[in-house]
Amino acid sequence: MKPVLIALGLVVLYVLASWCRRDTTEDDRPTAAWLADWRTLVDARARYADDLAAGRNPEWTVPVQDDRLITERMSTVALDCAVPPEIAEAR
Repeated sequence: MKPVLIALGLVVLYVLASWCRRDTTEDDRPTAAWLADWRTLVDARARYADDLAAGRNPEWTVPVQDDRLITERMSTVALDCAVPPEIAEAR
């Protein structure tokens, strides 16, 4: 059941990310970087869900860039955009 719930959440995240049109964000460096971090996080969650669905026991780790968890960077943008713990943690 857990892989299914993760997969459903990933579908929602992919849809939300696709709503941010590239032609309106590509010149906005902070927004483009924030969306890239979301894509990285969603891709990592998808690999985690695939491993669970295949019967493996993966260890969840948040991707790191520049020696920093991307979720830390994502949560420090000027807006109230904290990454929900359900996405950042192994649940």
